[in-house]
Amino acid sequence: MKKSKKPVFKVIYNQFGRGIQFENIFEFGQVESMLAELKKLKKKLNAAYAKKELNGDDDAFRKIVNRLFWDEKKRIKKYTPDELIEIELRRKCQYYFWAKCEYEVIVTGWPDTKTERKIDIYDQLDANWETFKKMVFEVIG
Repeated sequence: MKKSKKPVFKVIYNQFGRGIQFENIFEFGQVESMLAELKKLKKKLNAAYAKKELNGDDDAFRKIVNRLFWDEKKRIKKYTPDELIEIELRRKCQYYFWAKCEYEVIVTGWPDTKTERKIDIYDQLDANWETFKKMVFEVIG
């Protein structure tokens, strides 16, 4: 079986002891496990959504939506499987890459300016969200 080629979406981060790195996010271990989880969720959502559309049986789909949201207002909104996958993708990216010191780069002004900003991997993903989301959806099918 031919192994599929990973998409390339490079991010910059500070790898302690090795300095600033510029690497493909799709080669991070967290992303590989995240994609596997999203692929399973998408399969469940599509099956439950198809059952809902064919038979009008909303129970399986509603149970999945209820597990994804604590907020009652969000639970009653009408979602498609792709919208739910995107919401879960954003959550997982925030969990793994948002405000984690091992994935931050501090940008300082030069020579005499006091500009200082921390940029983490999630900031980079968020700035290019549509492109990243499209790549993820291609991987998970």
